[in-house]
Amino acid sequence: MLHVVTEKRQATLDLVTTEKGFTFLANGVTELQVEEGEKGITLKVPHKTTFFLIKHDEFGQLYWKVPGRKGLRKKKRYEAQLLTNSREKDYKLQSQWVVFEILPENAIVYVDSTQTATRNGRVQLELALGKHPYTVLSPFHEQQDGVLEVKEEEKLTVSVSLQPIYAYLTVKTPQEGGEILIDGMTIGFTEATSGRLAEGIHQLRVMKDDVCWYEADIEMGKAEKKTLELSTDDLYPRWRKKTLNYALTDGFSSRTIEDRSVAGQVADSAVIGDVKTALVTITAPNESTEIWINRELLGTGQWEGKLTKGFYAVTTRAEGIESVPHYLWIEDESPQQLDLSSTMADYGYLSIHCNEVDADIYINGAASGRTPSMTGKLLAGKTYSVRLTKPGFKDVSKQVKVIGNTLTDVKLKLKKNKKR
Repeated sequence: MLHVVTEKRQATLDLVTTEKGFTFLANGVTELQVEEGEKGITLKVPHKTTFFLIKHDEFGQLYWKVPGRKGLRKKKRYEAQLLTNSREKDYKLQSQWVVFEILPENAIVYVDSTQTATRNGRVQLELALGKHPYTVLSPFHEQQDGVLEVKEEEKLTVSVSLQPIYAYLTVKTPQEGGEILIDGMTIGFTEATSGRLAEGIHQLRVMKDDVCWYEADIEMGKAEKKTLELSTDDLYPRWRKKTLNYALTDGFSSRTIEDRSVAGQVADSAVIGDVKTALVTITAPNESTEIWINRELLGTGQWEGKLTKGFYAVTTRAEGIESVPHYLWIEDESPQQLDLSSTMADYGYLSIHCNEVDADIYINGAASGRTPSMTGKLLAGKTYSVRLTKPGFKDVSKQVKVIGNTLTDVKLKLKKNKKR
């Protein structure tokens, strides 16, 4: 259809038809200007038009009463199908059903730039015959674009399976009770599957009784699902954890280090002078933000000290919110600085919809679009107040807890105000 800007004093009516040559009289009096497009006709209609006289040299005259009591309202846009029948022509369908079957089930579908939210992975649309561009998207998945062609013979089924952006790694080890760690985080014992992994290289370790039995860098492709099944030949003692004293700027402390000697042959004691160390400076966003290394609180604001060779996970905490980890490798005695300009919290999304479209959405009192809508990033683990309002309806609200890296479905129902 040709794009027509709705005027403040008029209504806009789109008529889907393949025929031309019509004359339209609003309320039987006012002749309307006809704007023809590829898929039909667009009319600019006077406010409160309640019926039309439609004339055509071949099909004759039609009296059409507008559904409802109030007629077509200004600043509104309407759509109808104009069906024609001639004894000299065979009747042809002008539209047909299209069914989308989608995975994941909470995806959003755009057809001809019009948004439709899926429920239970299905969307049913009646579209005009011809070609229609579409887009399917969902958080944490790759977007899919395409063009569908609607034909009159039968309904069209479009199956879409979005590919996840993240990769997943499954590790199986014959060592009973072996602790499986990816990037320093435990994912399970003996057999486990990771959470979402970004594309790139990830460190895999298998630990038991403070001894590392397997260690390797695993490269994961985009959206790859990989299974690594270890054998008994892959497992042998590589190193063991050991408590070691180390120097701080204001004294001494101790921490668990990786002793790369053969497991079981480590000396019972060690001092800082026996191990090569690197001076490390870590700066948090502000003086009150905590600095954690391998789940150990080392200070607030800024920390400076010496760390031995090895792999460290650095996080910050502020007001109970923990950042995602920064990974630090110490390979030699070169000084290292880590500037954490901001805490990177875990986020989630809300998909908000209700029985009425264009209801105003408020999250914790702040305006956040209209239904249906997906919010931007919200802090995981935090509870938000979601409130919907619309003139003529009672406000409705709900407390929702956001889950990290997940789209949470929020469905609310608006009820009309009772007339006094």
